[in-house]
Amino acid sequence: MEEKQNDYFLTLLNNPTFSASDFAQVGLSVDNTSIQDKEVYLNSNLLRNLDIFKTDGKFDETKLTNFYDYAKQGFVDLTHIKEADDLGDTWMAYRNDITMPETLRNKAP
Repeated sequence: MEEKQNDYFLTLLNNPTFSASDFAQVGLSVDNTSIQDKEVYLNSNLLRNLDIFKTDGKFDETKLTNFYDYAKQGFVDLTHIKEADDLGDTWMAYRNDITMPETLRNKAP
């Protein structure tokens, strides 16, 4: 997976109440954000030592896996937001519509 400026898993970990829409509103997108394979997080000593991923003081792989699955779905949602925005830009703009910004007209069919 290509690494980008932001890591969705870590960003969600630091902002657990945020949804994909919230992240999109503050500038995260699939253009500047990625999520690594689950094994990258499972092998991180930093994450393994966080209380959120422990049960009875010991690392709990299931907790991290569940959080990863939740983060992965959020990243998919972020992808859908980008696709919807791109599609909306195209649908809203027609090449000959002088009321639309030129950047949108240039992307229109």
